[in-house]
Amino acid sequence: MDADPPTPSTPRSLVWRAALAVLLAAVAMVSGWALPASAHAELLSTTPSAGQQLTASPGVIVLHFGESVEVQFGSIQVFDRKARRVDSGRARHAGGDPRSVEIAVPANLGDGGYVVTWRVISADSHPVHGAFTFLIGRADAGATRSEAARLLAAGGGSALVGYLFGAIRAIAFLGLAVLVGSTAFVAAAWPAGRRDRRATRLLWAGWTASVAATVLAIAIQGPYGSGQSLAGMVKPSEIGDVLRTRFGEVYGMRVLLLVAIALPLLRSFLRDDPEHAPTRGWSLAAAATGLALLVTPGLAGHAATGEFVALAVPFDLIHVTGAAVWVGGLAVLAAAALHDANTAAEDSVLEDVVPRYSQWAFASVVAIAVSGAFAAWRQVGLTVDAYTTTTFGRLVLAKTAVFLVLLGIASTSRRMVHGRLALPGRPARSAAEAAAEPGPGPGPVQTPDDGSARAGRGRALRRAVAFELALALAVFGLTAGLVNSIPARAALALPFSTEVKAGPKLLLDVDVEPAKAGIVSIHGYTLTVDGQQEEVEGVSATIELKSAGIAPIAVPLLKAGPAHFAAYAVDIPIPGTWTLQVNLQTDRFTVVPADPIDIHFR
Repeated sequence: MDADPPTPSTPRSLVWRAALAVLLAAVAMVSGWALPASAHAELLSTTPSAGQQLTASPGVIVLHFGESVEVQFGSIQVFDRKARRVDSGRARHAGGDPRSVEIAVPANLGDGGYVVTWRVISADSHPVHGAFTFLIGRADAGATRSEAARLLAAGGGSALVGYLFGAIRAIAFLGLAVLVGSTAFVAAAWPAGRRDRRATRLLWAGWTASVAATVLAIAIQGPYGSGQSLAGMVKPSEIGDVLRTRFGEVYGMRVLLLVAIALPLLRSFLRDDPEHAPTRGWSLAAAATGLALLVTPGLAGHAATGEFVALAVPFDLIHVTGAAVWVGGLAVLAAAALHDANTAAEDSVLEDVVPRYSQWAFASVVAIAVSGAFAAWRQVGLTVDAYTTTTFGRLVLAKTAVFLVLLGIASTSRRMVHGRLALPGRPARSAAEAAAEPGPGPGPVQTPDDGSARAGRGRALRRAVAFELALALAVFGLTAGLVNSIPARAALALPFSTEVKAGPKLLLDVDVEPAKAGIVSIHGYTLTVDGQQEEVEGVSATIELKSAGIAPIAVPLLKAGPAHFAAYAVDIPIPGTWTLQVNLQTDRFTVVPADPIDIHFR
C-alpha cells in the first residue's frame, strides 16, 4: 500500500517540528551562556598587586594566570585618573611564559591612581577580562577603584557577538555530527541511501553547515575575544590574529580537512555505484578523516587544558564520536530511511538496517556514558556544591537528566527492534523475528505477514525516533553550553567580592581570594558613601562558622596602604558559609561595625 502524503499531523511532520523547536531553544540557551563576560582562565596575581601603594613607576605591569593565555589581541591597557592610556601598547608573554603577560609603562609616571584593564584569550578559546588598580605616591584609592569599575564595564564586549558566537559553535558541533555520523550510517548500515535524494541532501547539509560554521567561528572569534562589535569579523588583521591562536590553528585545520579531504571523499562516495560497497582504501581514509574532524572540538576547548590532558583528549574524542554515530543515524532514519511508510523499502529498513544501527547506538550510549563520567569528574569533581552552585555543574546535571530520558526512549526503540535487550556482538535479529517473539507489550503478537502489525511497527518506530532525535538535539545544545562555560573546578576557585555599609557614613569593600577552604587572603577598602577614599584609625575582624559551632576567629588585618587593610594567610579549615565581621575605628573613641558578610567557602 502506498504511503499517504505527509500532513501536519503525521509523525514525519512532528519530527521536524519537535527537532526545530528544540534546536532553536538550545541555540538561544547556549548563546546566552556564551556572553563575553564569561571567564575561563583565573588571574592568580599581578605585579604590582591590586591596590598596592608604590613610591615610583613600576616600569612594567605583569599579570600571572593559572593557565596559558593568548595575547594576540593586545588588550592589556593602563589608564591614569583621566582615562588616558599610559602603556606602550605592546603586550607580550613575560619571559616566554605562556601563563604570564606583561606590558611596559613609562618610568616617569607621576603620583596618582592608575587602572589596569586586561582582556586575554584563555587556553580554551574564551575571553577573560578584568581590572585592578595601583597607586603611586598619595592618591585617591576610592576614586581610582570607581574608574576601574567604569572601564571594566565599558570593556565587557558586545552581547550580540556573544549570542552569535554561542549559536555558531552549536551549529558547528551539530554539523560535524551529522556529516560524520550520517555518512557512517549510510556507508555501513544503509548502502541504498547513496541513491536516496533525501539522504544525500542530509550529507551535503552536514558538510555545508560544518564548513560555514567553522569559517564563521574563526571570523567572530576576533571581536568575541577583543570585545569589539561585529564589524571586527571582516577585519583582516583580526582574522590574522585569530589564526595565530590555538583556537585559530585548530579551526583552520578543520576547514582544510573539510575542503581538501572530506569533500572529495563525500563526492566519491555519492558518485560510486550504490550496489557496491566502498573500497577498503576509501573506508580507511573516511574513518581517519572523520576522527580527525571530531577531535577538533576537544583540541580547541576544555579537553586540551587543565589536568590529565593526555587522557582528556582521547576521552573527548570517544564522547564526540559516540554522539556523532548516534545522532547521525537518527538523522538519516528520520529524514530518509523511515520516510516512506508501508513500502517494500521500509520493510528492508525495518528488517535489516534498523537492527544493525541499534547495535551501534547501544555501543555509542556506553561510550558516551563512560567518557562523559570521566569529563564530569575531571571538570566538576565529586562535591555536591560543584554541581549545584556553578553554571557548569548545573549544565552537567541538566544534560544528565535529558540523557537519561533519552535512554528511556532509546530502550523503547530497541524493544521494538529486538524484542529484548541485545548486546553488541550478538547477531542482530530482524524486526520480523522480534515481532514473532513473545514479550511485554499491549495486544497479541502479530505474525510477520500481518500488514497492520508491520505498519504499526513502522509508525511506532518513527515516533520513537522523532522524540529521540529531539532530545538528542537538546543534549547537543547543553553540550555546546558546557563548552562555553567555565569548568566547575575553576569556578570554585574564583574570588569573592562585596560591598557593605559601615554605619551611615562609610562603605567597606571586601575581596577574598580564593573563595574556597584553605589559605586565603582578605582585603578591605574603606570608602565614603560617594565612593571616595576614607582613612580610618584602625580595623579589626573576626570570622566564624556558626553551623559547625566554630567560634569567632580573629583575622589579623594589617594596614596595606591608604584606606586599605589586608590579611594574607587566613586559614579556612573546612568548607561552609562563614560570617566575616569587620569593625572600623573611626576615631579614638568610636568603633563602627560593618554589616556582617556571609562568604560561602567551597
